[in-house]
Amino acid sequence: MKIILATSVALLFCLSAKGQIRVYTERASDESINIFCENTTDCVYTIVFDFDTLQNLSSDSVGVQVIKPGIVKLAQLTKLQAGEPDKLSFRHQFWLGDYSQSPDSEFVYLLPYPEGVKAKAQDIRNIDLDDLYQEKTIRFVFEEEVAVCAPRAGKVVGITSATPCEHGLCLQEVNSIDILHGDGAITTLKMIKDGSVKVNLGQEVLAGQVVALSEPIVNGSGYQVCMHVKHLIQSPYPHSRLTYAYLWPVFLSATAVMPIEEEGPHESVHPESVILSNK
Repeated sequence: MKIILATSVALLFCLSAKGQIRVYTERASDESINIFCENTTDCVYTIVFDFDTLQNLSSDSVGVQVIKPGIVKLAQLTKLQAGEPDKLSFRHQFWLGDYSQSPDSEFVYLLPYPEGVKAKAQDIRNIDLDDLYQEKTIRFVFEEEVAVCAPRAGKVVGITSATPCEHGLCLQEVNSIDILHGDGAITTLKMIKDGSVKVNLGQEVLAGQVVALSEPIVNGSGYQVCMHVKHLIQSPYPHSRLTYAYLWPVFLSATAVMPIEEEGPHESVHPESVILSNK
């Protein structure tokens, strides 16, 4: 009897404090095959799972599944003709977050810098707020170096350091921190000072907590930090694929509770009641 199995392991770098996600197969005594996913991280992911080859086997698999920490059975494959060879191969892709969650679009975020500090909001004029899939990044600019603060409580699930290109002529990435919130929204803070990160992967942070320092602007005109908020969804087109949609967050400032529509300056406030209730 010929058996061909495809086993795949995904190691997730810079997405979780510790652990990995592993997909593996087990053959049962009745010749059925079980496919499992082991998530040893402390985060929730969504997996898109597809079969490339399924010969002499039938599957009860669901193509998109939420993978919480622990072991989840992805599929059970039943032998169609006993004693005959079977063949199996599959592919998968992981996404940070739970695609079935619906973040609160009216949740109030703190401005990502200390109380009393003022910043101008730039690069907001060309953002199409009706386009769910356009990255909606706000760039906050300061006259002096300031601390970068978590705009909302959550778990640090990503820390990325800039990687110089050959001869140091460009950067392939920017320094960034990703924070996962309880409703599935993910805040990314980027353009932060090299080596200034003050939190660890997997760490729970409070709203207003200092996580890094602002990055100097290349031309010497000040300092900056950028921010965007996204969440995982299953889009209707094409082919019901998973993708990230972007929110235009509501911010609390010294003068208003509203989305940022003007350059400002915008002064940050950190009321204790908001920090303690901000999830």
